[in-house]
Amino acid sequence: MLVERTPFFYGWLILGATTLTTMATLPGQTVGISVFLDGMIEDLGSNRSVVASLYTAATLAGAMILPVVGRFVDRRGPRLGVAIVGAGLTLACLLMSAAGTLVVLAFGFFGLRAMGQGSLTLVSQYTANQWFVRRRGLALGMSVAGFSLGVALVGPVFTSLSDQFGWRGSYRVLALAVFVIVGAAGVGIFRNRPEVYGLEPDGGAAPALRPGVSQSEPSTSAVAARQTAIFWLFTLGTATTSALGTGLQFHHFSILQTAGIDRTTAALFFVPFGLTSGIATLLSGWLVDRFPHRYVLAASQACLVLALWGAPVLGNGAQVVAYGMVVGAMLGMAGNVAATVYAHHFGRRHLGEIKGVASTFTIAASALGPLPFALGFDLAGGYLEVLRGSALIPLGIIAWALRIRVGPGARPESVEPGGA
Repeated sequence: MLVERTPFFYGWLILGATTLTTMATLPGQTVGISVFLDGMIEDLGSNRSVVASLYTAATLAGAMILPVVGRFVDRRGPRLGVAIVGAGLTLACLLMSAAGTLVVLAFGFFGLRAMGQGSLTLVSQYTANQWFVRRRGLALGMSVAGFSLGVALVGPVFTSLSDQFGWRGSYRVLALAVFVIVGAAGVGIFRNRPEVYGLEPDGGAAPALRPGVSQSEPSTSAVAARQTAIFWLFTLGTATTSALGTGLQFHHFSILQTAGIDRTTAALFFVPFGLTSGIATLLSGWLVDRFPHRYVLAASQACLVLALWGAPVLGNGAQVVAYGMVVGAMLGMAGNVAATVYAHHFGRRHLGEIKGVASTFTIAASALGPLPFALGFDLAGGYLEVLRGSALIPLGIIAWALRIRVGPGARPESVEPGGA
């Protein structure tokens, strides 16, 4: 078998595969869709509020399936899960390429968000979490950093595809890319828990009397996890980043246009955004292996406040680059926290269902994020008021994160005193 023939710890091969499958979600991520958004609006003869509303409804509907996906991978394993989800994302890209009406566009959005942003990310992070425990923060940080570097290429690559093939033709190309990547990296390499193969997470041989999840780990059910303040701090904190970060990305070119920034200069955002996100993800991976997750969450929320206040007043290319670095740092830190915190506090045994429930809130929030920004623009002719008002939400999350303490039941086993 492939696991036994691999001359090094198979978890590192898993990590590379999950990085690639996470990058395959880019056609369904807001940062990817935003490149094609103006073309969709123009070709379909619609307006920004209508398309944003369709995106919101489709994303909300897509989020509802994530607990089911989580339970499925808990019971059937990630290999079958990634095969089904990858096929779904491929079909969603093909549906987008055929979108000639708003109805078809809505179904395309549903497929992209449910299969791409939601399910494929869930299955990929679930798989990586199964193979690493002590070095989970660093390992997941490396994986999410690889995804962030992929984000850095979204601007030039997706723009080039759009210029050459149009947005519909671009989605046909992306469908082929998703099919190849998920088939080779996901179906070809994904495997379930290392204990099944006589290994321990992080490498080494598993002791004979420790089947399944290591005894040093917590093993909390989804119901019990939802009864803790820790679950809700990180779920609502991640949802805040998702909602407001999605709003900033979805309307990126429009927000910067109202600040007097042309489209070419606005595209400078993507490279520093992706690179900084990758660096922040690696750094936060090191941090969450050593310090409470709540401090990294608070730092990401502080960057979000800076981004919301700065976006509508950018004045030149250098400021756009700095803005990209702030947004990248925010999403890099938040991405690592979201990828690792649930396994850290609640263990691996029920991770799929726990993370599926949390991801439902996160993706529902991402669905709602663009809508108030669009309404603010349509009603006020700009984004200043809605962006400044939205900054109050991450400020509240910062206060909560700095005050909360892990109490009884927040993490049933292996709780660091006073940490979160």
